[in-house]
Amino acid sequence: QGFESVKKSFESFIAHQDIWYALLGKNGPIRILLLNQNSDELRAGGGFPWTAFIIEFNSGKLTRFQFYDIYALDWQLKWYRPSPEGINQFRSREYPGKSAEFEIRDANYYPTFHESATKIDELTRTAGIGSVDLVVGINQKFLEDVIKIVEPIRLPGITVPIDHYNAMLVLSMLVEG
Repeated sequence: QGFESVKKSFESFIAHQDIWYALLGKNGPIRILLLNQNSDELRAGGGFPWTAFIIEFNSGKLTRFQFYDIYALDWQLKWYRPSPEGINQFRSREYPGKSAEFEIRDANYYPTFHESATKIDELTRTAGIGSVDLVVGINQKFLEDVIKIVEPIRLPGITVPIDHYNAMLVLSMLVEG
């Protein structure tokens, strides 16, 4: 089964090689906003986007890989953005009657990921990241599947090896701790 799985993955890669080459910047620089979504905190677009990464490729080379905490990005939004009607039921405690402000962490609200990604791109540009060519969302299941391939992972400052069983707990402690 292992060989067949690898074979199918390789065949899929070959069948879609133009897409993979484009994502790696074959046709010029490409800028990707990768959202790490917490599917334990459901949103219509996948999950709560607790971290973001800007990843840039050009001619197959990784030219930028930068981490952002979603709250730190939200703090960069200076002007008031009223929430869409569906969220307006959550009123601000400081300003009764005023709709809650709409921030990047809320923008995964829309019924399709495309709509959420469009709004997230708009808000992250306002927060100073600049425009992106592609917004991608991943969740814990994806990370666990990747970690299964390369585990155990040892990181400086973390005393336990990270595997697919404890990765989400460790990540949660790092992000929220």
